[in-house]
Amino acid sequence: MKKSESKTEAELLEYINENFHHGDIETHGKFYYKVRGMGRQIGKEAGRVNYSSGYRQLRIDYIEYQTHRMVYLWVHKKFPDNQIDHIDHDKLNNNPKNLRDVTHIENHKNVSIYKNNKSGTMGVIKVRNGKKYYWRSSVRIFGKLKYKCFPFTDEGKEDCIIYTKKVYKDNGFHPNHGS
Repeated sequence: MKKSESKTEAELLEYINENFHHGDIETHGKFYYKVRGMGRQIGKEAGRVNYSSGYRQLRIDYIEYQTHRMVYLWVHKKFPDNQIDHIDHDKLNNNPKNLRDVTHIENHKNVSIYKNNKSGTMGVIKVRNGKKYYWRSSVRIFGKLKYKCFPFTDEGKEDCIIYTKKVYKDNGFHPNHGS
């Protein structure tokens, strides 16, 4: 297997143009093979899902490229300056309308709710202090933890959720954050 060097943006754009049908890129963010070879079937969606990362990847000259970065390159004719954020949190939805170029900090202001979340709201947790429980709003802003406690009642939980969502909104978190 021949080891290859990374291609420039212009070389990648030319490769995409020559090897993939790209009519569907701008509407659905998908590449389809138009050249047969090495397991490629004409008309089949290009690339594979990397199950450890969850992202679809394209192999070009023995180098794996994340498909969302290649879609961004095709649409904008340049790679993103920072990171790509999947607005809807779906790593396989590479529709250009779902991709945005964001800083690392901005990308962390649009994350999915954790699987082990028990309150149903990002940043709202049940805390125990001795024998007493309470609801706590915990939001990290520029490395500093901002928190506030509420009584362990249904009303306290609702107040905590409202407070947490307000803190997210006031600090520029994406509306999809925690969904």
